[in-house]
Amino acid sequence: MEKYKYGPLVYNTTHPDDDDSGNFYWPGLPPVGYDNLDIPIDEKGLQCLDDSSPLHPHYDPKEVESHIIIGAHLPLREDVKAWFDDNFLVLTDWEVCRYILRWYNLQTDKTDLYKVLVSESKSIEEVIEKLWPDVQKS
Repeated sequence: MEKYKYGPLVYNTTHPDDDDSGNFYWPGLPPVGYDNLDIPIDEKGLQCLDDSSPLHPHYDPKEVESHIIIGAHLPLREDVKAWFDDNFLVLTDWEVCRYILRWYNLQTDKTDLYKVLVSESKSIEEVIEKLWPDVQKS
């Protein structure tokens, strides 16, 4: 059976013959492909990534922090990191910031300030440095 990857997640099934070296166990049917958002789906077309995950484009953060530079509210780093920890994924603070920006890029209501920041930045590293100056890339 093919493994399905989305972001840092590797999906596995609980079938005894399947390889269990992944790090995310989906309680539903095993993934068989990807939908138009590139999220793994099962044979019924249902997404195999809960929208409570900060990796899901429809993630609705419980708490947000304001970023004046871009005029937007982004998920708290601590909440995002906690989700990864709960799913046995170890990420640096910089990687957490990168996934927060990845989520924000999938939103339809990005601010004009954010678009300007991205267009004036040479890399994602530069955007992260401006939004989270206390986070070091390791």
